[in-house]
Amino acid sequence: TTNGSASLTSVRQGVMTNGSASLLLTSVTRHNTGEYVCIAGNAEGSGQSAPFHLDVQYEPQCKPNQSFVYGADILEEVFITCDLESSPPARWFQWTLQRSNQQTQSLNQFSISEAGDSSVLRYQPSQVDEYGVLQCWGRNEVGLQRTPCIFQIIQQGYPDAPSNCTSTQTTSLVIRCENGHDGGLPQDFFAEIRSDGKLHSNVTNRGLAEFVVSNLEQGKLYGVFIYAFNSKGRSRAVSFMVNADGNITLLSRQAQEPSDEQSLLAILLISFGIVLVSFLFSFAMFFTLMYINSRNKKANRKHAEKTSEPPGKNKPPEDDRNPDVIPQDLEKDSETEIVKRTKKTWDTHLSVIQMPNEETVSLNVIPESWTTGTWPSGCHRKVLKAKQKEIISSCPRESTV
Repeated sequence: TTNGSASLTSVRQGVMTNGSASLLLTSVTRHNTGEYVCIAGNAEGSGQSAPFHLDVQYEPQCKPNQSFVYGADILEEVFITCDLESSPPARWFQWTLQRSNQQTQSLNQFSISEAGDSSVLRYQPSQVDEYGVLQCWGRNEVGLQRTPCIFQIIQQGYPDAPSNCTSTQTTSLVIRCENGHDGGLPQDFFAEIRSDGKLHSNVTNRGLAEFVVSNLEQGKLYGVFIYAFNSKGRSRAVSFMVNADGNITLLSRQAQEPSDEQSLLAILLISFGIVLVSFLFSFAMFFTLMYINSRNKKANRKHAEKTSEPPGKNKPPEDDRNPDVIPQDLEKDSETEIVKRTKKTWDTHLSVIQMPNEETVSLNVIPESWTTGTWPSGCHRKVLKAKQKEIISSCPRESTV
């Protein structure tokens, strides 16, 4: 058995036995992969061997039941997945594009991510001729994929607006328009009827721009807005005025929405207005803060002038008394300070008194009593010098005070 199913021992199915416990498989395919068990039996009963796993290796092949058609608009990114089956898993992928003009090119410049037997292409068509057929190949250790996976990339986008709308009056008003391009996808149509700014009715139709409108008042104009839509989005609307008799009295341009140039201009004007308003607001805030700061400075200056006293107001009166006369009513600390100041003045203002020497001192200053008697030669000078020292040491110091 294989995978729990009984296998026939016939040459036509590629399975042969020779009556022994050996098994020979021929024309093996990937479908022969699985668990194999040998079962034997006799009159006493039956038994089976341990399961044996057979892994049939083969080159990559496309996996069924995956999407093979993708739609994208110009410059729209689309992710295309290529799923393969192989043993061992595919380790190399290649993508090519066969353009609508039958030219073939490699897509290696696009982003490709790989994981196991799967490859994802990130594709972005930039012009009309880049739509066409995409091909995906895989390769593993067994070999290269024989038949590539084929994907079709078609242009899909917003549908075009309906055109050439007409109206007829029967029991109700019937409005018919020509379908525009569907954008590569199934499209539906929607009509909106308004009167005096209020919604009168809306009608949806699948696949055909045809609408039946009832309950319209005679002599009254109605605004009709029709557009197409698909899974990508809605088209620009066609709008016109119609009355209950089915007469289109005013046909506006086919697109109610502004063109791309007008939209760009509107965006630029709005952006400029926002920038201008922001600049004016910042300018006003700056000058407001400057004005407030100036007022605060003036107020602070006036406050300082009021609180400050004129120079000399608190200056102590000058003492007219004789500085050489020491007041008698001073406290003890004042007397101490005066004594310290007087002592310092005495110490730092000493008069220099030149000491007389033996050349400047006249012999006439020697007392007469000194000269009486007989003095040895030169002795009177020694006595005079000693006397000079005695006189100087007994002299009081002078002060400049």
